[in-house]
Amino acid sequence: MQKAYLLYSEEDAVKNHLFIDQLQREGRTYDVDLQLIIDSPSLRADDYVDGLFFWNRTRHTSLSRQLEGHIRVINRSTVNEIANDKRKALQFTTLLGIPTVPEIPFERLSETDFPVVVKSIDGHGGLDVQKMSYVRRSATLS
Repeated sequence: MQKAYLLYSEEDAVKNHLFIDQLQREGRTYDVDLQLIIDSPSLRADDYVDGLFFWNRTRHTSLSRQLEGHIRVINRSTVNEIANDKRKALQFTTLLGIPTVPEIPFERLSETDFPVVVKSIDGHGGLDVQKMSYVRRSATLS
């Protein structure tokens, strides 16, 4: 059986355990032992170059960068960097001519732009997303 690696953060591995189990079962049908690796600062690229591939499901680009050129990396560091930065992803899709939701810098928002959806640049999994409505503030005298 060939060996391959699947990298997850501990938190995401818990949330995605059913998907991970499914991937591992499917791997076995192709004679691939897909070993789950939990991300940590102590991981060394040298420990994973013997596999068929290394599948990075984290936002950790440095390990992928170290492995590139030694083993096939799924979600290479450049893809990882773009996919986990909303601004870079928007710039990339715009460059490719892919229609996207327009970005309006906060300082250029006007009353007619509202309501708007605000996302953090590095949020993931539907976190850090808020809908903002316009609230007119009237001047008050003290």
